[in-house]
Amino acid sequence: MRKSLAGTVFEETGEIWTRNPRTNRLAMLRTCPVCDNEFYADVANVKLGMGLYCSTSCAKYGRGDSPKVKCLCKQCGKEFEEFQSRVIRGKGIFCSKQCYTDSMVVEKVPLICENCGKIFYRNPFKLRQLESGYVKSVFCSTRCMHEAKRTGTKVKCANPDCKNMFYKQIASTQLFCCHKCHSDVVNGPNHHL
Repeated sequence: MRKSLAGTVFEETGEIWTRNPRTNRLAMLRTCPVCDNEFYADVANVKLGMGLYCSTSCAKYGRGDSPKVKCLCKQCGKEFEEFQSRVIRGKGIFCSKQCYTDSMVVEKVPLICENCGKIFYRNPFKLRQLESGYVKSVFCSTRCMHEAKRTGTKVKCANPDCKNMFYKQIASTQLFCCHKCHSDVVNGPNHHL
């Protein structure tokens, strides 16, 4: 390592560490392998393996991105161009975000609710979960799911004037569907007068 007018010179690599006049950060004076221009690369970026090219256009050319290849959109069939390196990495399948989003829409499959017997539609993954045993049963709504998990029975309200059915727990002594029915039978219909 020796000092020069430009900064510190490292003998092993021959690179010069100095201050970037634009940012005043510690940088290396490098030569771009594509266009032979000299540029300052921040030391932090160099340690991360970056700072090889003077610009993004030179970097794309240096990585082999310069030639774009023609691709067909998987969703709409439109022809578009994409960088070769992105195609190699598995990108370049869709021409736009809209086509990508449209490709995610799947046709729903019919299922039968195990509580009410109603036919309803869900995404195919719900059927796969059912077949694999991950999900034991399917319901059309949260209400049906809760009704199916109850352990009591539905009974008729003890008030002769009321036609409502209500859910009674197994150990419950509840006879009426609401407080009004209870008051009407126990205290009479005019108890509040």
